[in-house]
Amino acid sequence: MAKGASRIVLSRYHPLPGHREELLAAIAKLAGLATAGAGCYGARVFRSDQERDAVVAISRWGSEGAWESFARSPAVIEERGRFAHLLTRPAAEERFLPV
Repeated sequence: MAKGASRIVLSRYHPLPGHREELLAAIAKLAGLATAGAGCYGARVFRSDQERDAVVAISRWGSEGAWESFARSPAVIEERGRFAHLLTRPAAEERFLPV
């Protein structure tokens, strides 16, 4: 974990058939917004080896507040709205905290 990161957020997305590449591009754009945001120590997009269709975004944050500010920002809400129609179900989110 990067020095100072106190939260890791894993978001899992499931695209509609035939829309995986389009969703990958949209999530990569969202990861770019996160990385540029205050309190983010980086965000990347991955493909899962457990769920072939899943697109996974992992981001590291300095605090829960930094993550919440990012997630509630108008730019992020707008971006998520742009790709919502590409999903088979709402994204699943999991947060990891240091012990």
